[in-house]
Amino acid sequence: MEVANDKFQGMQLNVGKKEEEEVYMKKIIELCPFIHDSTKRMCKKFLTNTKREVHVTPKSFLDLIENYKYFFGQVKKVFDANIKK
Repeated sequence: MEVANDKFQGMQLNVGKKEEEEVYMKKIIELCPFIHDSTKRMCKKFLTNTKREVHVTPKSFLDLIENYKYFFGQVKKVFDANIKK
């Protein structure tokens, strides 16, 4: 969770009050390791069922965080544009 905390450092959600944003950010930071661990479990299941191995690497975890930040930014732009209409 420390890596996720570091990677999200400085990211501004701009979705409400500062206190609310801190709660949201904490939940996002907790969610990333959960998703990564869930993916690892699914890879083990996949191996058992198909006899084919899939690897989840630390780079995959970092990519997950970067993709989340990117897609959040894209959705936020659309949302903000719709509010201005």
